[in-house]
Amino acid sequence: MMTISHTTALLVSLFFYHGAIASIIVGIAFFKKNDRTLKFFGLALLFNGVAFMTWAILVANHLNNLRIIAGIAALFLLLAMYSFMVSALQKVKDVSLYLTVLVIGSLATLGLFVMRSFVYPTHIAITNNGFLLFDMRSQMQIAYILVLCATVLPAANAVAGKFHKSSLGALIRACFTALTIGAVILIVSSDADLILADGIFMSAAFIMLWVAVLAGARKALDKVS
Repeated sequence: MMTISHTTALLVSLFFYHGAIASIIVGIAFFKKNDRTLKFFGLALLFNGVAFMTWAILVANHLNNLRIIAGIAALFLLLAMYSFMVSALQKVKDVSLYLTVLVIGSLATLGLFVMRSFVYPTHIAITNNGFLLFDMRSQMQIAYILVLCATVLPAANAVAGKFHKSSLGALIRACFTALTIGAVILIVSSDADLILADGIFMSAAFIMLWVAVLAGARKALDKVS
């Protein structure tokens, strides 16, 4: 019979595995499109899938090199945020504004990685109950939340705008808003009950996304080149 810690660790690893698979399924669907907004959005989801898969492997196998492996996951997560930003920027017609935001975003992404790795190192920990905790300083929590909200939400809005005649647009906005809120909770919270509820909340959003892409959203996607 499994102990509580083993059961929780299994649930946590399943959450990350499911997030990885969902991100990859939805990411491939968007990445295959010629539209650059959708393509970079899909690329962001593929990077996010790698980050989630890395965390899943870390939890499932109780790996010891937490800092190195967490650094790899953080790198792919930041690449995802950068790609979300590029996706959102595709609707900007002013070249100078586009380049300015791109440079600022690139520096912010690089700066965030340097900060989390060297200035304010993030200490990843697996609790006795099997939860993966992102033990960040408040400065890093604020930085991650700002970059997350400034990249994911505008990108989701830009992609949703491509499907304004379909319910897929509203679903994309709702699910990525939910996932952003969920990610913020994961960043700031150490309460086991809240993290468990948050995992269920985020998993529901992931399920709605990949089910929509595999099922009813194909026609809406096919209408976008």
